[in-house]
Amino acid sequence: MDWRMIIFWVIAIALGLFALFLSSGGDKKEENNSIIRRMTVDAAFIAIIIAMSFIPNFGYITVAPGVSLTLIHIPVLLGCYLYGPKRGLIYGAAFGITSWIQANINPVGFNFFFIVPWVSVLPRLIFAFIAGLVFTIVKKNNKIYKSNLAIGALSLLLTLLHTILVFACLYIFYYSSISEMMASEISGAIVGTVAGVILVGAAGESVLSAILIPLIGKATRSFATKKRRQHA
Repeated sequence: MDWRMIIFWVIAIALGLFALFLSSGGDKKEENNSIIRRMTVDAAFIAIIIAMSFIPNFGYITVAPGVSLTLIHIPVLLGCYLYGPKRGLIYGAAFGITSWIQANINPVGFNFFFIVPWVSVLPRLIFAFIAGLVFTIVKKNNKIYKSNLAIGALSLLLTLLHTILVFACLYIFYYSSISEMMASEISGAIVGTVAGVILVGAAGESVLSAILIPLIGKATRSFATKKRRQHA
C-alpha cells in the first residue's frame, strides 16, 4: 500500500475515534435529540454540498481552465458552527469526497492534484474537525458565540486554515512534481500565476465566510429557537 494512503487512513481513523470519544462524554441534550431530526439536517447539509459540487460555477467557480475557487467550505463551516466537530466531520467528508469525484471526472489542470484522497479529502476532514472544535469552545462563552464580529473573524481565519491545509497537502504529497514544474521558467511562471490567482481567491473566500457565517448562523439559531418554543 502507498505510504500516502496509509497516512490518509491513519489520520481519518484517528479523527473518527476522537469524535466518538467526544460523543461519549454525556452531552445529554445531544443524546436526547431525535435521530430522525439529526438525519434530516445532515441530509440537507450533504444535499447542499453535493448540489454546490456538481452544478457548474455554483460551488466551484472556474477562473481559468483547470483552476477553480470553492465556496463549498461555507456550508461546512456553518455546520461546524451550529453542531460542532462530530457532525462537522460528516460535512467535511462530503466536501472532500465530492472534490475527489470532481477531480476524477475532470482531471484537468490543477484538478489533477486532487484525484487522490490525501489531497482532496484529508485537508477537508482536518479543516472541519478543527472548525468544529473551535466553535464548540467558543460556544461556551455565549457572548462571543453570538457576536457577529467574533464569529466573522473566526470564519475568516478558519477559511484561511482550509487553504493552508490544502496547500500543505499539495506540498507534502506532490513536492517532486511541483518542484519539476517550477524548474522550468515557463512552467514556473504559469504555476506562479495560478498560485497568485488562488491566493487572491482564497482572500475573497475568507471575506465571504466572514460575512455569511454570522448572518446565516444567527438566522438559523433564531429559527431553531422559535421551533423549540412552538413544540414546548
